[in-house]
This record gives sequence, C-alpha cells and structure tokens, in this order.
Amino acid sequence: GSKVARLDQIAGAPPSDWQRIPGCRFHLRCPMAIPRCRTEHPTLESIAPGRHSRCWRAQDLAAGVV
Repeated sequence: GSKVARLDQIAGAPPSDWQRIPGCRFHLRCPMAIPRCRTEHPTLESIAPGRHSRCWRAQDLAAGVV
C-alpha cells in the first residue's frame, strides 16, 4: 500500500463552532497565512489524485514554494 505523509500539527486550538471568524478557520494560528486567509474562506480543491485541500497555499506547499 501507499504511505501517506503525516501532516504537521498547528499549535493552539481551533475556534469553537459558535465563533464565526472571517476567512480560513486556521489563519489565526497558521504560520503560513497570507492576507487572503484572513478574509476569504478557502474552497475545496483537488491537489493530487484522491487528495483535497481547503488552503489558499496548498499549491505553493505542494510545489515546495514555501
């Protein structure tokens, strides 16, 4: 079988469901957040066969740009 790399954890706790924050739910504690993360909720995108992401930086991360 194929191995899937483990994702790094983001420090801190996610906001509660009742806390409506603009943009990505992780932007307050993500070290790679960009201005767009603070204002726009990321859409679900395919980043590889069978792999999806809701991150504005997903393509950069996959390409090793960041």
